[in-house]
Parts: sequence; structure tokens; C-alpha cells
Amino acid sequence: MNWSQAETRAGIWGGHLVTINDREEELWLRNQFGANEYFWIGFNDINTEGHWEWVSGEPVTYTNWWQGEPNNESAEGEPEDAAIMNWGGGTWGTYYYGDGWNDNPMDNSYRGVIETAEMPTILVPTSQLIFTYDPIVFPVVSTNPAQAKPVAVGSVATGDDTLSLQISLGQFTGFVDIYFALYAPAIDPNNIYILNSDNDFQTTIVPWKKNTQGPIDEYLFGDIPISLLTPGTYYLYLAVTPAFSLDSYYLWETYFIIPSSPAHYTLSVSTEGNGNVTSSDGKIQCGSDCSESYLSGTAVTLTAKPASGWSFSGWSGACSGTGTCIVTMTSDKSVTATFSQQPSPQCPNIAGSWDGTSTAFGDVLPVTLILSQDSCNVSGIIKSPEACPTHCDLFDSISINGSISGNKFSFTVPKSPQVDDCDSCKVICYGTDYGTLTVDGGSMYGSCKGQDCESGGYDDFTLNLTLSSSTLSIKPLEMRNDIKKSSILSPKSYGK
Repeated sequence: MNWSQAETRAGIWGGHLVTINDREEELWLRNQFGANEYFWIGFNDINTEGHWEWVSGEPVTYTNWWQGEPNNESAEGEPEDAAIMNWGGGTWGTYYYGDGWNDNPMDNSYRGVIETAEMPTILVPTSQLIFTYDPIVFPVVSTNPAQAKPVAVGSVATGDDTLSLQISLGQFTGFVDIYFALYAPAIDPNNIYILNSDNDFQTTIVPWKKNTQGPIDEYLFGDIPISLLTPGTYYLYLAVTPAFSLDSYYLWETYFIIPSSPAHYTLSVSTEGNGNVTSSDGKIQCGSDCSESYLSGTAVTLTAKPASGWSFSGWSGACSGTGTCIVTMTSDKSVTATFSQQPSPQCPNIAGSWDGTSTAFGDVLPVTLILSQDSCNVSGIIKSPEACPTHCDLFDSISINGSISGNKFSFTVPKSPQVDDCDSCKVICYGTDYGTLTVDGGSMYGSCKGQDCESGGYDDFTLNLTLSSSTLSIKPLEMRNDIKKSSILSPKSYGK
């Protein structure tokens, strides 16, 4: 059973999963329950990741983590929020028993060690009482025989494809004999088969557990695929009598059904817009795999994940709303997940030809900035129509790429080769430095880093530009006429 089921079972018994307070207590547990099986214990970090605490609320006075644990890393990528004992390390897929603890996904299946101050007891039967109930996945333990459901059949009870026989009884006030029987008329209509102490069936009446006070909590035969069983109805009987007597008893009766041909139904998933849908069992990965066959009665959990720039609008078909979709397969079902594109960022239009001047190392030249724009992404070139000045620190033309954020157009310049001949006069915005131009009404101003190829030094290249062949979609704000060399301006607000 998983950790939550084990803790729930412990609560039914009036206790909780075990708290281990010191080394001596752990050694006693290993001696009593065995060291060659993993057991759930009450240690967990469910409430706060990384903060481990006992489910009993007792202070943490002792831990015994295996080397490298806890690491919150499972092979399936699930969070690991509960601890097991008897861990001995290993690699993915190959694990060992040992003398340590490990954090595990809570859905893993182990038995748990229950701690209770006083075991609740069941009266030894003094009359003949019969209790009948429908198939259940897990046993119900109770001190009241009428409320107990001690025999469970696993997932076959819900129409799934696995039989898991489990018997759980509490402790009795005296010694009892326990009998377990199976009647399968589709296989042998003439005999009821009795389970003996070796877990073998026979036709003579013998106790399964003899002269015991309990408690009992055992799985029989492991998990059996129903495809290996003959179709039909199987009847199960559990009887408790006073030790060495059949005069009085509690008799519980239940059953399970193996269908002649287990029904399977198809779940088809589709998407509208950009996004994908996955199932918790990993079978459906839509985009790529959008249809799977499931056994009748299977509950399939679907989760929708929108692509970047899209949002999940909701389910249609077999589910509705925007939460997790759970589909129970009682017929062929179809589900559609709809994704809506989020609005594109609204940015001012700065495409066009911008004329202005550049200033660096004391030289002032006319320049033209030519921009094209796709949403908030902008590219273009900076051109200088005049010949290079004495310092050879400007350029003929250079490509730039950038984007708009607020009212700032920020751009990068590709790395340029080192210039040895100043007469070639290659570039002013050198290397991978960023440049920033602030949009202010019909003007842009700002700077980028430049190199003087004569001195090898760097300076800020300042641009002052005005729009000459397009119209900005922003309102004019304060005009700046006091731009100085080396100035990088902060963003300014604007309105549409």
C-alpha cells in the first residue's frame, strides 16, 4: 500500500506509522519485523519540502539516512516525501536492503510499521454471525465485526486487471482459529477449497491460522493478472472461531468477478491551439500519442499544459472546467483541451528612417538609423554618409538587432574584427556591448560603446536621432536637448 493508505490503516488501528527515537528502537524493529523488506515509517516532509518530521508530532531526536539521502530524486521524476527503512542503496532499477533510510514517492507500495499505545481488541465470537459485503480494494479493520471487511481483492474490485488478495484482522481478546475458503464454480462447482497454514488450497477443513490472537495483515499470492484466471464469479469466505471449536463464529463473505472478455474502451484526446495533454500513467502524451485503450472502470487523470505564449481555456467532451480532468472509462470517451493565444506585447512603432548626429572622441557626424520591426523585435543598420574623420572611430554602416521594452529600444552589435588600418574605418559600436536608445516622442537618444582604433581606447558613442520617414504611435513628451557624450538614459513613460 502507499504511504497515505498505510497511515490511514494505522489510524484505524488507533495509532500511526512508527516513530523511531533512537538506534536501539530501530534495531528492535529490524529484529521484530525483518531487515529484508522495505517498510514505511512515519517520517515525512509533506508539509514543507526538506523539513522532515514525524507524523506523530514527536521531536526528531534520531535519523538514519543512507549516504546521499534524502535527495528528492526518483526514477520517475516524482517528489519523494516519505521515508522507508531497511534501505541499502543502489542505482536506477537495482536496489538493495540495508541499514538506512531513504526518501520515496508516496505512491510507492510497501508495508508499514504501525505504532499504537494499546492494540484495540475484538471479542472472541460467542454466537454464529454472518456478514456479507461487495468487493473492496483494501480491507477495513474494526473492533466491531459487523463493520469490519477483512478480505479485500485489490484493483479488480474497481474493474481493473489485477487481483490482490489481502486479509487484515485486529487483535482478539482470546485465542481463535481463522479459516479462509474459496469457491469457484466456473472451475470446480462441486468443491470449496480451504487454505491451509502453508498457503495451499485443499478440500478438507483445516485452520489457516491456528490458536492465535492476531493481529493479521497478509497479502496472499501477490498480484495476479486477471488474464491468467478463468472467467466467472469467485466467492471468498473468512471465518473466525474460538480456538479448537466450531460452535460459534464470525463469517465474512465477499466475491470478485473475472469477466469472460474484459471490456476495454478508447480514450481519445485532442487539442485546439498550442499545448499538450498528458495522463498520470504516462500512456497519453498528446501532441504525439493522443489515443489509448483502457480497461473498463479505469480512472484516467489528464493534465493540460499550454505552450509558451498560450493559456489553457478549458476542457470539453468528457470533462469540463479548467482543473485536472478525471475520466472513468465505462465507454469510449473523448476529451478536448482548448488553448488560447495570449495577447502579444504592445510596443510603440519605431520602424522607419531616423536621421541625426553621432558624437565620439569629440567628432560629430551625421548618421542614419534604418529600422524594421516585428512586434517588439527590431532590426536595422546604422549608416554614416560622410567620410571617416581623423580619429577613424566611426563607421560606414553596421547591423544591429534589439527589442523594445517600455520606451527603451535596446540593441546589440556583432563583434567586429580589429582594425589595423585606420583609413578602412570599420565600426564604432565594437564587440558585444549593448546600446540603448530612449524613445521620446519623435526623438531617440542614447549611446553605445565604441573603440578608437588609433589609441585602442574605448568611449561611449552618442546618438541623437529624429524620425524622418515614419510616424511614431506615441505621444510626444518632454524633449531632451541636453544630451551629453557618454550618457545612458533611463526609461521614460509614454502613452498611446
